[in-house]
Parts: sequence; C-alpha cells; structure tokens
Amino acid sequence: MNAWLVTTRKRTYGSVGVIIMSVGLLVGCSNNTQKEANEQPLGNNAADSQVEEGEIQFDIHPQEYHRYLLAKHTTAEYLLRMIREQGELPGTTETELHRFRMATLGDWFILEVDSTLSFYNYHNLSTWFYGYEEDPDIPELSLGYVTHRTDQQKDFIFYTDPGNPNGDTQIGSFRDNQFFFVRLPDAFLPYGNLTILTDYESNWEEIMAFVQEEELDLGRIESLTWEEYEIPYQIWRE
Repeated sequence: MNAWLVTTRKRTYGSVGVIIMSVGLLVGCSNNTQKEANEQPLGNNAADSQVEEGEIQFDIHPQEYHRYLLAKHTTAEYLLRMIREQGELPGTTETELHRFRMATLGDWFILEVDSTLSFYNYHNLSTWFYGYEEDPDIPELSLGYVTHRTDQQKDFIFYTDPGNPNGDTQIGSFRDNQFFFVRLPDAFLPYGNLTILTDYESNWEEIMAFVQEEELDLGRIESLTWEEYEIPYQIWRE
C-alpha cells in the first residue's frame, strides 16, 4: 500500500514518532508544502484541550457526523459476528440496542454506525475486525471514514497503525490535511481522544487516490442499498 502521507515540520514526539514513521509503510514520503505558522487547526476552540505542546485533543460529537466502517474482502456474517462479540465484552446483563446499516460496493462492505455507539466502540471496531485468531474472512483492509453533516473540512479517515505491534493505535487525516492519532486504551472519554499533531500534516488527496485504487468510490455511499441491523451491546457500569 502506498497511500498515507505525512510531512514533519518540527520534531518527533516519543512514541508518536513511531506512528509518524509507520506512515511510510502505508505511503512513503510527502513533499507537501509546509503550513503557514499562523494557520488555525480544526481543534483550536474552547471545547478542545491542549494535551501537550504540538498536540490538540479534538472533541468528536457523534450526532454531528455520519460514521462508516469500510472492510474489503470479507463477509457480512463475519462482520456481524465481530460486532456482536464486541457488544458482549463488558460481561454484564443490562443491554442497549445500537443500529448498524450494511451495504456492499464491489469487494467492499460498508457499515454505517449509529451516533449512539460510543467513540471507543466505533473506533475499536475498525481494529477489532482484524480479529484475534486465524479466520479466512478477516478483511484485507479495514478503514474508518467519517463525514461531518455541515462542514466538509471536518471529514476524516483513519486506519490501524501498522507500525504499532500492540495494534492499539490508529492514525488518520482530516480533509484539510491535519494529521491525527487515536490511542484506543485511552479512548473512553465522552467525546473521544482524537489528537491532532500540529507539527505534522497528511495528504488527503493522496489518501483518496489510494482508496480509488482499491476500487472504493466513496462518493457512491449515499446511493447504496442498505440492510439494517439492531445489535445489543452490554452496558458497562463502573
């Protein structure tokens, strides 16, 4: 694969440096023009928190987005089984239903996830689909794709970081080329922990070109024929 591009501007941030380096496994190096120093990032508002220098935690309000999961070369039965398994992880008796819609587009399965599903569960599903044992239906690719209902610049796409052997970090890009990561073990916050790295930028156009090469036309999603499922999730109580 050669589709995820980032350009460093200043420095590397410890373990995040591994994330940045791993992008080369997905795409190679970018020759993007550096952003102007006074450019304001998406997350620069009162609702977001400055985590460390060069990092901005960007709040995600699920009701403001359409959230999709994209899985290539798999089966509907496998995906639904994995969703149900995730819903049983808390091991409690109290449950709530979450709505999923599924459609196919060539070799791809498209899942639309209801806004009631938590940030953690939505993001974790993209990685959870890769499974924990050998299975012929494990997808070749599993991506998350999110579109904002009113502001296209807040659209984003993400992927499990292949450079992290623990498989618990995701990397991605906003439409305006802002690069971010999500660390799943810390993603239980009400509005998630999506963290923009202001010293890096990605290349949305190159990522979209890669998606097209994988024979996935994201522009056709809204016109697909969907099947709807309601799946119980056990409720975690502290």
